[in-house]
Amino acid sequence: MLALQTGRPVKMLYSREESFFGHVHRHPGRLWYRHHADRSGNLVKVETRIVLDGGAYISSSYHVTGNAACFALGPYRCDNVFIDTYSVRTNNPPCGAMRGFGVVQSCYGHESQMDKLAAALDLDPVELRLRNALAPNDTLPTGQRITGTLPVAEVIRATAATPLPLDEVVDPIARPGGAGRTADPDRVRRGVGFAVNFKNLMYAEGFDDFSTATARVEDGIVTITCACAEVGQGFVTLAEQIARSVLGIDDVVLAPAATATVGSAGSTSASRQTWMSGVRSRLRASPCAIVSWNTSPAPTTWASKASR
Repeated sequence: MLALQTGRPVKMLYSREESFFGHVHRHPGRLWYRHHADRSGNLVKVETRIVLDGGAYISSSYHVTGNAACFALGPYRCDNVFIDTYSVRTNNPPCGAMRGFGVVQSCYGHESQMDKLAAALDLDPVELRLRNALAPNDTLPTGQRITGTLPVAEVIRATAATPLPLDEVVDPIARPGGAGRTADPDRVRRGVGFAVNFKNLMYAEGFDDFSTATARVEDGIVTITCACAEVGQGFVTLAEQIARSVLGIDDVVLAPAATATVGSAGSTSASRQTWMSGVRSRLRASPCAIVSWNTSPAPTTWASKASR
């Protein structure tokens, strides 16, 4: 509105303090956990209550609360789980969508508990996590059975085998801040922690997600069209790479995003576009592989809408 009124470009600059009042941020939370395990370290029951501060407006608190609840147990197996999660309206600045979307808060709770439980049982914290790690065919607290890959134990072992960082960092680029030199050596204190977590891709809570794309063959060139908004996540590159891998050719281009000639791709959020629109581009490119590039008499277009 300022640009329209003045006829000139307008830039708004927030101070660090103003940014906390003028934009949503991550939900602060209070978490109560109680873990029960047998003497071997196998989880038998987990109880948790999570209260998130949503601020003055609801924003995305509804979905953040859902994610915090769905992943409150962490990537662990337990048959008896009791989870209560709330977001409350307060007089604080509004909270909204931030990376992790409720899972970060839950992770702090369940991983702190796993360390305390390991100490109480006199077990190695890594071994305790391995004994309870989720695996394919296990069931989440939501009732969803994991049918795909779930390399929790593999990730734990690989992380535990990683060499610890040096006590003293010689290369200044390796310090926090890197080339920006935001951390002086005498102010840097290094610590090593161990935590395991996982998070959903795409929209949560069983949402019927979908994306659409078309693939058009003309003069031996395949043009992929998808309405995915490129905001720096690299979709333009990966969509072309996917189609080239499927077709085994280099003559693939991604048309500018548009909704006039193709259906919706959904929002560029929730870590979903690589999976939803990328896979959709792959499936649309597959029929093109049967076309003779040099003798196709007319342009050929494939289009579809598909859900996960």
